[in-house]
Order: sequence, then C-alpha cells, then structure tokens
Amino acid sequence: MYKKVFLILCSIILLGVLASCGQDDYDDGYDNAPQPPDYISGRITLYNDTLLPIREIYLTPSSSLTWGANKLSTDLLPGGPGEPELWTFVVMIPDIFDLKVATVDAQSTYYAYRYDIPIRASDKVVLYAKDLDFTGSLEIFNDASSEDIVAIYVSPKGLNIWSQNQIKSGSIPPGDSIQLLDIAPRSYDVMIEWSNGYVSNPNYSSEIISLTLVPLSVP
Repeated sequence: MYKKVFLILCSIILLGVLASCGQDDYDDGYDNAPQPPDYISGRITLYNDTLLPIREIYLTPSSSLTWGANKLSTDLLPGGPGEPELWTFVVMIPDIFDLKVATVDAQSTYYAYRYDIPIRASDKVVLYAKDLDFTGSLEIFNDASSEDIVAIYVSPKGLNIWSQNQIKSGSIPPGDSIQLLDIAPRSYDVMIEWSNGYVSNPNYSSEIISLTLVPLSVP
C-alpha cells in the first residue's frame, strides 16, 4: 500500500518535471524564468522640500569615481506647504548609492549630498531635500584700483590649514570677481595675495579675512 502511494507521488512529480521541460523547449521569445533576487528593482524617491527648484540630481553607486549624467530631465519645483514635488528613480540592481542634488538662485549654485544609501531589492527609499542640507558659495570682488588678485586660499577659521589656490589660472583684475562654489556652511579664514604692486606694503601683500557661510535660504 505504501509503495503504491509512493509510486503515485513519483508519477505526479515526474509529470510535473516533464511539463516544465516541455514548456522550456518552446521558445516564445520571452524569458519566463523569474529574475534572481539580486535583480529585483528597488526605488528611491526624493521630495523637493526647499524654497528653490532643484535643477540636477545625480545618483551613482558609492564605488563609482564620477557622478555620471544628470538624471533629472526637468526642474523639480518646490511644492506648496506640505506638498513638495517628488522625483522617483527605479534602481534595477541593488547597491550602496551616493546622491548629489543641485539648486540654483540668482546668486549661485548650491549642492546637497547624501552618501552610502543602501537600496536593496524591493526597497522604497524616501528622502527629503531641505534648505539646510545645501552648501554655500563665496564671491570675492577685487575692489582695488590697479592690482590683480593672484591667489586665494581658504581655511576653516583659526586652523591655518590652507586649501590650494582657488584661482585655477590667470588672475582677478580690478573690478572683476571669482565665485567659489560648494563650500560647507561654517566660519572661514580667507587669505588673498595681490600682484607685485602691493608687495612693499605688508597690509596688502596678503590679507586674511573671516566670514561665515550660512545655509541656503531665500528672503
């Protein structure tokens, strides 16, 4: 009796296997097999909860050395109270991601970052871009009558750890300016070096001034 039941079960299993094999032999042009778990998509959604339009969004695996192309096709506008506009992106292969967002006003471009975001299979990650998340910018005008600014160095206030010369090439003539982007809000010392006309006067050969950058805001 038990053997008979066992044989019936074996027959059912065998029929199932044969049916499965028969279906695979027929090529209907589609891959009917389920995708491996690693290829189940995840999803990331970003809400623009700032006061300015978001112009650019970059999302890349944390292991990547570049940000790649802007993934935003049109501006992501700020919404009304409690109703910010949203951007959604489907991540086909789960990974750890970095996010960069850019917004622009009449004065400058500002950036916000979020690093090491895990997006696993079937995850729905939701983030909000806030005004306080964004970096600041620094614009320096040469208000001298005849001398060029030849070098600008920036250091966190009181640390005397100077960055590389922020003027990449040439100099800043009188009446001109330079804008330094993507600076984290905090207090800084700025050292300015002038062209040779002011070398004899120590007060002008180099200057150190202090300033505080505040987070992105709109009046």
